[in-house]
Amino acid sequence: MNRRGQGMQFSLTFAMFAGVILLLLFAMFAFKYIGLQEKKESVDIGRNLNNLITSARGNNQYLVYNPDIPDFDLQFSLSNCGEFWINNYMQVNTYDTLFGSSSLGNDYVIWSTTWDEPYEIASLIYISPSDRSYYFSDGLGYLETKFSGHFNVVDNANGADVVVVSSSGTHSGREIVVGTNQVNLDGRWYNAPSVEFVYGAIFAESATQYNCNYEMLLSRFEILKNIYRAKVQSLAGCNYNEMIMLLDSMAVDNYEAVVDENYRLSNFDCEVVF
Repeated sequence: MNRRGQGMQFSLTFAMFAGVILLLLFAMFAFKYIGLQEKKESVDIGRNLNNLITSARGNNQYLVYNPDIPDFDLQFSLSNCGEFWINNYMQVNTYDTLFGSSSLGNDYVIWSTTWDEPYEIASLIYISPSDRSYYFSDGLGYLETKFSGHFNVVDNANGADVVVVSSSGTHSGREIVVGTNQVNLDGRWYNAPSVEFVYGAIFAESATQYNCNYEMLLSRFEILKNIYRAKVQSLAGCNYNEMIMLLDSMAVDNYEAVVDENYRLSNFDCEVVF
């Protein structure tokens, strides 16, 4: 009887042990399956979002990104302005300049424009959650006009997620102070040579992201200036010395003389530079 009882006890213990092993194996399989599905979903989201950004490139337009998918986390890299992640899985790199905020949710508005000084320097992409609210103080109507009808613009600074003002105050939301060719983010002033940079400050996740994009855009500005200078040197039939000199001295906030010289060349039937 004791041997028979021991055998039954052993069989029961073995069955319980085997059941635990099977349960663990099933749990591991389910966990890996869920992880694979999340990765696959992140890849699909990243691909669709990147395609939307690509389609917006070079045009002044507003696009709504609202796919029928679960919420996702959009994260921008702090080391590479043109890199973002979907749910920590899918890495997306783009040549475009992105200003945007990390946020849970999948309902975004994407606004694209170009920075032209005096020729096109880069495409700028601004990304904002559809429910993010923006307030603009008096005197900043030129900014509010660009946002109204496309973003959630509110009439009261109290409770607004982003408060855009011409002088600093006390607000519950994130404050962006707009000055003359400058913007103040997180208590520090940064250069804003054109209105496109002001837009960038309003949408930027952080001052770090804004400054990273600013430095990258200035680098592109210098690269293109050198390319156009090389083009001028290859032209013949007219005197381009003035254009070469003006290109050498051109800055992001001082390019009108280059535009005037380009028009002057066209009036004399010379090949224009841009």
